[in-house]
Amino acid sequence: QQALVPNLATLQAAEAQIAVVLAETTPTWANLATAQTLIRALPSGAAKTALINRFNAVRAILGVTLQIDELPAVSDLTLADAEMVTAARNAYDALTVSQQALVPNLATLQAAEAQITILQG
Repeated sequence: QQALVPNLATLQAAEAQIAVVLAETTPTWANLATAQTLIRALPSGAAKTALINRFNAVRAILGVTLQIDELPAVSDLTLADAEMVTAARNAYDALTVSQQALVPNLATLQAAEAQITILQG
């Protein structure tokens, strides 16, 4: 039946575009996986490359979000966690300004940094 659809490539490109937009607006691993599957099905070209770049940006945001989520609770932090907190800050700082704005748990990172500063005396 796909052979009967003359603009299947256009439809697939639109589906991939929508999936990337969904991943950008609601960055979850499930949305990212859906976008990845649809992008992989596209033929090579500028449109696919642009979607891959946007996909990678969302993946970076989710990676930093996960890294911050893995920090111990502020009340459980010790000086041994300082390196982990610094690594999360470095990952956050490596994002673009627009990506940083989409990290939902920046306050958690900032609280961890403040606690490490207190522990360092």
